[in-house]
Amino acid sequence: NLFKSYKKWLKSNKSGVGSHTQYDYWAKLKWAINQAAENDFIVDSPLKSIEFKSPKNEVFKEVLDIEEVQRLANTKCGNLMVKKAFLMACMTGLGAKELQQLKWSNIKDGKVIIKRAKNENKIKNKLPKAVLDILNSLPKRKDHVFKLPSTTNGINKILKGWVKDADIDKHITFYCARHTFAVLTLESS
Repeated sequence: NLFKSYKKWLKSNKSGVGSHTQYDYWAKLKWAINQAAENDFIVDSPLKSIEFKSPKNEVFKEVLDIEEVQRLANTKCGNLMVKKAFLMACMTGLGAKELQQLKWSNIKDGKVIIKRAKNENKIKNKLPKAVLDILNSLPKRKDHVFKLPSTTNGINKILKGWVKDADIDKHITFYCARHTFAVLTLESS
């Protein structure tokens, strides 16, 4: 009953997570419980009888490799702020909302200190030199660091044209910058 209640909560709006994340959480829980049963910590897995279907429409997020990021950096973009914000996102993992909200006061001693828009978790990361160069090239406005379109769709329309101009045959959205950052970080480790 405990696991059935957890499944019901996970699939509800109260959990605050999408269907893919729900499935991932359930799969991790199921793995842990099955391991406990295999190692005789419990007699049997109570999750065998509870079905949790994976989302039907798998979402695949494109990732840029380092050469493609460099190609974008060398390609003219119709909106210089979007270009610089996207490149910064590829090097920091910050999302569009964080960069829309980013103020100069969030940048101290070569570090960015801001809360993740999605979950309010504090981010405190050292900024690489390339990001500091981007920031130093921007005008020091009184309010936000980047003057970006107010919607993600507006930003993604600009990205679409820029990516096409760079001869990159991928469906790139601003969110892909976070995935790019993660993959590039893992590859460099």
